[in-house]
Amino acid sequence: MSDKELAARLAIESQYARLSVAVSNKDLDALRALHTSEYGELQISGEERDLAEVMTEWRGDLAYMMEPSFQTEIHNFDLDGDQANVTVSSVQTYIGSPSALLRFSNRIETTRRDSWTNTGVGWRLSRSEQRAIKWWVDDKLNSEMTFSPPLTVEQCAAVVRDLRVHALPFTSVLAGVGFDDLAGLDRLIGDARIVALGEASHGTAECFQMKHRLLEYLVERKDFTVFAIEGNWPEAQVADRFIKTGEGDTAAALAAMYFWTWQTEEVSALLYWMRTYNATRRDRSVLSFTGFDMQYPNVAMKRVIDFLDRTSSANRNAVRALYDGMEKLDKPGSEITAQEYARLANGASKALDLIEAQREVLVIASTSEQYRDLRQAACIVRQALEMRAGILERDRAMAENVRWLVEEEFPGQKIVLWAHNGHVGTNIGGSERSLGDHLRDRYGDQMAIIGFSSHHGEVRAIRTKDGRVQRGGPVAMPLAPASKFSVEALFHATGLPRFILDLRYLPKDSAMGAWLGKPRLHRAIGAVYDPDRASSYYEQVRLPETYDGIVFIAESTAAKPLI
Repeated sequence: MSDKELAARLAIESQYARLSVAVSNKDLDALRALHTSEYGELQISGEERDLAEVMTEWRGDLAYMMEPSFQTEIHNFDLDGDQANVTVSSVQTYIGSPSALLRFSNRIETTRRDSWTNTGVGWRLSRSEQRAIKWWVDDKLNSEMTFSPPLTVEQCAAVVRDLRVHALPFTSVLAGVGFDDLAGLDRLIGDARIVALGEASHGTAECFQMKHRLLEYLVERKDFTVFAIEGNWPEAQVADRFIKTGEGDTAAALAAMYFWTWQTEEVSALLYWMRTYNATRRDRSVLSFTGFDMQYPNVAMKRVIDFLDRTSSANRNAVRALYDGMEKLDKPGSEITAQEYARLANGASKALDLIEAQREVLVIASTSEQYRDLRQAACIVRQALEMRAGILERDRAMAENVRWLVEEEFPGQKIVLWAHNGHVGTNIGGSERSLGDHLRDRYGDQMAIIGFSSHHGEVRAIRTKDGRVQRGGPVAMPLAPASKFSVEALFHATGLPRFILDLRYLPKDSAMGAWLGKPRLHRAIGAVYDPDRASSYYEQVRLPETYDGIVFIAESTAAKPLI
């Protein structure tokens, strides 16, 4: 290496050191000063970003990072006049949450090709091209991505042609219009006894409406009788009473499950349909409404204690003592330490052991069905506390509860699950396995998974800005057109406003099958959303490994709140 090359390399190494200090100090001005004004960045997805977009990303990321660090190592160095091209690897680490109970460590390793320009006042980064990224969460590999060149115009056209051939267009997302346009679902559903319906966001009206329509189809054409939502089991029984007896109203039933995501006109309409069906069913089987989530323990805890008091169980005082302290959970202003959560989780586990040990006595004092429900309530208390103590993963617990619904509470019946794409999908990656992964292991082809996607419009969510939740609760926000490298963009290019794609029978040797068989960007929005960082809401998935079928609805509108 010549003296000039050595001097340039040392200068650029110093700039990487300054970048590291800027990240550690969350100094956006120092970060910006390391780049030329014409800086461009090629993302792992194939997207190009300018300096303003990159700085917006840094501002949002650094806002919620704790103890951020960024270290870079140069592997290859090539100097050409005032230009230097370097191959580097960087390691970024940070703590992902300011909450002591929810903290998780992140480690992101990125391989890049960086270009530096000597501006006369120092070397500045003029371009960066990402080649590979590995992301660990709590020392578990969360995702791994490699750069794949974007499709050429001709390749894109071939994929779109195949999509138009295999897509199953449907006329409306609204229920009550018949099923002639859903005939293609017969092969997709087959003889499945579990159908899991995802959603691309927690706030898209058309997604909720289409799931209502699919429930109607599954009930009328496939003899499904149980509907289970991403909500707590004991609390969901308020909705079950409404659809079976007319007691109460939909607003109260949905509010009982806490989540604002379900307190919408669209989900209310689904409950009214289930109530009408049950009231006019004649000799048809009754529909049931239930839940499989477990995030809140208090209602389940009260059910356990009430049962033991009612049956004068010898263990009621012991269980009450083990549950002591849970009553303050989720109360405003309550401060629960990690140690306290661990103590409560241990108590909930011991309470469940006591209930299981007294099975015969408790069955005699009640019925086998009542004991079954008692044990499940105790399980939910344990699950909620173990999740908060970091002992149990939420999706694993939800899968346990679905198994209980399928095999114990509703044996022999067919069940529809309602949750986010990220829960029902399989092989999504991440440090934790999804609900869909666990259920696929147990039920295989007895389960059909249908994901959802949309291209543009608006979405209802809690707004975040620069990593901070904004006041005011959920609002309607613009949904930017999907990334041109995403599956949503290719779906939109078909010109079809809405369709279902059966992913089980894609010809692998076709342009479409080959393209979908590789990791592709797929948008995912949960309960919170920052429209200024729209490019952050994507993950790379192999769609045929994630869903059995997918519903595409080009335009999303915000779900309508009940209040």
